Amino acid sequence: MALLASVGTAVGCGGGSSADTATPAFDPMLAHVQITDGDKQVATVGQPLERALAVRLVNAAGQTLPAQTVSFVVTGGSGSVFVGTVQADASGIARERWTLGPSAGTQRVEVRTVSAAGQPTVWVVFEATARPAAPASMAVLSAPATGTQLQPLSERTEVRVLDRFGNPCPGVEVTFTSPQGGSANPPSTTTDNQGIARTLWTLALPLGDQFLDATVGAVPAGRAVARAVAAPPGPPAQVLKMQGDGLTGNQHTAVAPPLVVRVVDALGNGVPAVAVRFASGTTGFFVEPRTLTTNTRGEATLEAAVLFLHTAGTVFVEVTSGAAQPAMFRFDVLPAGQPWDGLWDFQIPPGLSVLDSFTLPVADGIANAMLLGGTLRTLGTIDRSTGVVTLDQRRSSMTSRNYSGQAVLNSTGQAVASGTWFDYPRGVVGPTGPTGTWTAVRR
Repeated sequence: MALLASVGTAVGCGGGSSADTATPAFDPMLAHVQITDGDKQVATVGQPLERALAVRLVNAAGQTLPAQTVSFVVTGGSGSVFVGTVQADASGIARERWTLGPSAGTQRVEVRTVSAAGQPTVWVVFEATARPAAPASMAVLSAPATGTQLQPLSERTEVRVLDRFGNPCPGVEVTFTSPQGGSANPPSTTTDNQGIARTLWTLALPLGDQFLDATVGAVPAGRAVARAVAAPPGPPAQVLKMQGDGLTGNQHTAVAPPLVVRVVDALGNGVPAVAVRFASGTTGFFVEPRTLTTNTRGEATLEAAVLFLHTAGTVFVEVTSGAAQPAMFRFDVLPAGQPWDGLWDFQIPPGLSVLDSFTLPVADGIANAMLLGGTLRTLGTIDRSTGVVTLDQRRSSMTSRNYSGQAVLNSTGQAVASGTWFDYPRGVVGPTGPTGTWTAVRR
């Protein structure tokens, strides 16, 4: 009996030891979330991360919690996750895919839960660095509005390189070129952390709007605009023909369209207030005035009807201004058939009254001379073959003056005439009054 009791006691003691080593009850309550993969990745904006986001779910005892759910929520960067709420696998691991948003910089995803009592909890935060996408556009930030031709602008020109989302692109090489021939210093440079490239633009020669193009590969160029103003004028370097070259006209007639020249310096800018002289490159023309002064644009205009061509064939008129390269106008002069055609300016000799001056158009042999508001009628002829001049000027109803003389041609083809005159009363034969000499020059 005692043996049985002892055995029973032994059995009873053994049973008490099994109860002390039993496995404790499993706690399904989430106590910790541990990041296992996917944090601190770097990728391009708008692109999915290479590795999935992964977390391990454990309870207070450190045991994994299979089938537990958590939510992945984008809180920075406007990206997206694929599912949002994920159930952990048998190992207590929950995974999610993250596509970055369009903003370069740091983006975030939080892992969240809401308890049965409605208590929200943010367990961990994933971060990723979003790099800008490939360059897609160029924006001009600043460029001086005006500058002097062939001179650098007062401030640097700045452009910003952007991706398709508008993010600045750092570390991108930008090349600067000017269609008008200006230069940039440096001609190429790399964008800074703000995507900005800077250069100093020196304008080219042309006046008005000039352009500086900033390019990156196939990206549409960014174009800066600056207006080039003229440098201070230098000494005359060249006389340019602006109007009137290559005309054709008749012998002994005036050139109708005006001749226009422009005096420019070495940069091609007009030089104001300098003398321009019209002279014969060949014989055969007469011009008045021979010397003009350029206007504020460097132009000088020889008005119509002051240049007379007298020699048939090709005639050249040279226009000079100091040491500048001259301009040469060419005219093709058609023969008139008679050497004494053209207009005559009869000029009074010294000492005679202005009332004695008059002009005779040879074309009809009759002239009306304006004298102090009155009109004197002149009758006369000029023999177009010999140049013999015979004129009769009626000074009053009772007195006339008779002119006679001879015209000759000078080296320029002008006709120069001279002769004598005498006064006589109407109806009286022969001179009975003063006598004298006269001269005339065809224009």
